[in-house]
Amino acid sequence: MPSLDARERLCNLFGMTVEELGLNGRSSQQVSQTVILDRPEEPEPPGQAAAFHEEAEPRARKILSRGSDSRTRMLRRFQSRYIAGVLDQYHLRLIPLELENCPDAIASPWLRASREASLFPTRVPMGTSIVDVFDAADGELLILGEGGAGKSTLLLELARDLVGRARQDDTHPIPVIFHLASWKPQQLSLAAWLVEELNTKYQIPRRLAAQWIEQDQILPLLDGLDESSAQGACIEAVNHYRQDHGLVNMVVCSRTNDYLSQPARLILSSAVMVQPLSENQIEAYLAQSSELVAMKVALKHDADLRELCSTPLMLSILASTYAGMTVKEVSQTSSSEGHRSALFDRYVERLLRRRPSQQYSDQKVMKWLGWLAWYMRRSGQTEIYLERLQPEWALHTRRLTHYQSMIIRLIYGIQAIAISGSFAWLRGGRLAGPGQENIFGVGAGLLGQLGSGPGNKIFGWMAPGLGGGLDASGSLGIFLSLLLPIVILLAKETLTLSWKAVWRGIFAGGRAGLLFGIPIGIIGMPFFFLTAGNVSLFLKIIHALSFGTSVGIFCGLILGFQRGLLACVRVSQDEAPQTKTSIQRTWSQKFGDTIILGCLAGGAFGLVDIALHVVASTTITFTLIVVGVGMGFGGGNTLIPGLASAIRPAEIVSWSFSGVKRDFGQNIVKGVTIGSAIMLSAMLVLGGGSALFNGLVYGFRFGLVCGLMIGLITSVTAFFTATLKSGWTSNMLSEHYYSLSNEGIKRSLRHGLLAGGIFGLVGGLASGFVAGGAFGLVGGLSGGYVLGMDFAIIFSLIFALEFGLLHGLIAVIEHYVLRWYLYRADLMPLNMVGFLNEAAERMLIRKIGGGYMFFHYDFLNYFAQTHEEALKLQPEKMSRSSKIM
Repeated sequence: MPSLDARERLCNLFGMTVEELGLNGRSSQQVSQTVILDRPEEPEPPGQAAAFHEEAEPRARKILSRGSDSRTRMLRRFQSRYIAGVLDQYHLRLIPLELENCPDAIASPWLRASREASLFPTRVPMGTSIVDVFDAADGELLILGEGGAGKSTLLLELARDLVGRARQDDTHPIPVIFHLASWKPQQLSLAAWLVEELNTKYQIPRRLAAQWIEQDQILPLLDGLDESSAQGACIEAVNHYRQDHGLVNMVVCSRTNDYLSQPARLILSSAVMVQPLSENQIEAYLAQSSELVAMKVALKHDADLRELCSTPLMLSILASTYAGMTVKEVSQTSSSEGHRSALFDRYVERLLRRRPSQQYSDQKVMKWLGWLAWYMRRSGQTEIYLERLQPEWALHTRRLTHYQSMIIRLIYGIQAIAISGSFAWLRGGRLAGPGQENIFGVGAGLLGQLGSGPGNKIFGWMAPGLGGGLDASGSLGIFLSLLLPIVILLAKETLTLSWKAVWRGIFAGGRAGLLFGIPIGIIGMPFFFLTAGNVSLFLKIIHALSFGTSVGIFCGLILGFQRGLLACVRVSQDEAPQTKTSIQRTWSQKFGDTIILGCLAGGAFGLVDIALHVVASTTITFTLIVVGVGMGFGGGNTLIPGLASAIRPAEIVSWSFSGVKRDFGQNIVKGVTIGSAIMLSAMLVLGGGSALFNGLVYGFRFGLVCGLMIGLITSVTAFFTATLKSGWTSNMLSEHYYSLSNEGIKRSLRHGLLAGGIFGLVGGLASGFVAGGAFGLVGGLSGGYVLGMDFAIIFSLIFALEFGLLHGLIAVIEHYVLRWYLYRADLMPLNMVGFLNEAAERMLIRKIGGGYMFFHYDFLNYFAQTHEEALKLQPEKMSRSSKIM
């Protein structure tokens, strides 16, 4: 079997679906213009791959010559998902349907204007195909019928024929099925909802989807009007769309009673109602199998049973439930099961007994499927893909908030551990050994391992560092603290600067520096007093005052710098409304973030120190405070937009050299602009901070070197991000390409590791080159090349982590944490793939590629009702469950 990428390339080349190419392991079946009766317990036997080689080349030439790749791919996508994936996938039995015209079910202005129009129902001639009915209605059709009558199957048959027409005629609109269950009254318009559905369900870019809708290139096939939570408002929305797009064809399906109970009527040309099965149709169907003789006899004596057989769905369920029974057994069971719910109970019970599970009890299976159906119904989903699991599945506010806090602390905790551990490894701390106990600096760390020598000798005139207890080696942590939020912000999106954003950043940064710097300095003094070591009380007080003051000053500078960046980002988001925003945290949540992230940072620093056999309790405390406050109250926990709100795996990536070449000059300008702004800010922050302790001249030189280094690294990051945006495409794969469950998350893992590996290496080397030049050429340090090598190693790790997380790995973490929450709440098993696959094998649900769906919306409603009834019977359990959900 070809790989997923190979399958997609073959589909693009030949203009054919996966099923038409014979790459799904099943044979495509031709279905006549009749209703489909599923026998869910009878899976299709494996078929041979379709023979397509004779017609592949001419068909490919024909489609490729049209010059509309997007249209061709959309037609293929729809064909694969609904026709081959649903209509043709399973072993089917066919039965003809009777249709009846219902002119009084619509509000057609043509009927009101015509005096000769008949408002009395008339039968459609038997054998008339649904596409002929569609043509006779001038492409404006309402299909009514009871639940399970065959409306959706007729819609699929119509869609199949319309897809064939669209493939032959470029001017024919693209038929697309939309499920109105997901339409909500809050939608601004049906057109906006259609664009959103094309984007989320079919992975069509919003701009292209809006263009198709505006130009009437989409033929909406709207299924499940009765499943909408606001049917009246939905009818009005459809009518408004018809007024704005009156020339486009449209088909709507709905249950009869739900639709007729609404005061409003759809403005369409024609309406037909699927008629109940006649006795002759039922007898003809039962005569196909000798196992249904007893049921045939029982139907003659049981009026309730005959009434249940009026729709194809219920006839199929009855036949499946009573197959092989004797007349006495059918009579005994049917007399106590004269309603649909009891029949579903009997049907599901038989399926469970037929293939008992060795791993899950029947009670657990019913509970988990009930919850799954309940949430699918509430969220308007008809198909479920594990790759599409979202935090909204934990709908209760308390559980959702807890999940979001877990994700935020987990992702930023990883970053806190990485930055603190890198700082500890780079710095090294105090050397151990005779005669070296009082030598502080980089000797035991990475710099010392690369030949920097003991102490801060390699830094030359910059050895005093920022001052206030922070020598050159300790100042490295400040550099990393300033660079980390820049890399995080720029690794995903290129920051767009404006004068409004700059002034907002300056104001917010100055206010945050004063607001946080003073209290942090005061709060930090007791910590430094306790970590002063075995010295006199006077020296402990001096130690606490000096380090408390310095940590207050530098925390104020760092947090002011970070808050200024965030203010710039928020202004950019306001100017670009489609930009994802971060989840706002309460003060109590920020306090928890500060404590947890600070402890993780301090713990990571301490463990690295232990591994290096050095002692740096003061620096550990400094790191704990700076990182904790910076990622908590300082707003560092909002650096990643959209974190913990929506899971978007990077399921498919591609690289375009033409895009990189096209935007190369523009990307350089972006990098230089952003880097220059950051460079000036860093010069002021670091130069001003060091001038307080070491004088203005030293502060100017120190700020110039360090600001230049930070600005150039920022330029490199911004340039890489802009280049990544120009050439690297990371997106969600359309569901119809899935052949394995949860395949999208596995691909996102691989692509995240790929992005981290590539951009970590390139970004690290560029950052090392920049740092070496800043220290060596501008700063005049003889060991600039050693510093460059160290920064190359450290920033390779940082770039790899950030680009990997932001381009695939965060989605993987969010996905599996969400599944863990569902497991802890006993809403789903930990091995969801195994459970759903087994449920599909037991014919409780249907597997479509890498996704799953219930055989019919009535089945989904049945399982959802079992979940609701279970909660009503156990109020105390419902209370606990509500806290979980």
